[in-house]
Amino acid sequence: MASPKPIPSYTRIGMRVTAVLLVVLGVFLARNCSRSVYYGLTTPENELDSLFQRGYEEGLRQGRGESTGGSGYESGNPGLENAYQKGFRKGWDEGRSNRQ
Repeated sequence: MASPKPIPSYTRIGMRVTAVLLVVLGVFLARNCSRSVYYGLTTPENELDSLFQRGYEEGLRQGRGESTGGSGYESGNPGLENAYQKGFRKGWDEGRSNRQ
């Protein structure tokens, strides 16, 4: 019976690099999910509604072609950013449809 061939060094290096990349990707994914769950549980509903409304108004103005001068909303809270973006997109769509 023949002895099995050893795994080439480039294959072993590739497997290690792949494992490291998968671990790093898993850490980033777990961090993002845990932040979303944490902020989703601790953010008051009225704050989400106010950010949605603010995004809606700015999107509506920009959709009509008016300049708002704002650069959007940025924070460390992904729930608030998501609410703002949803409102902005809804306002933008309505502003563009009313403009045409």
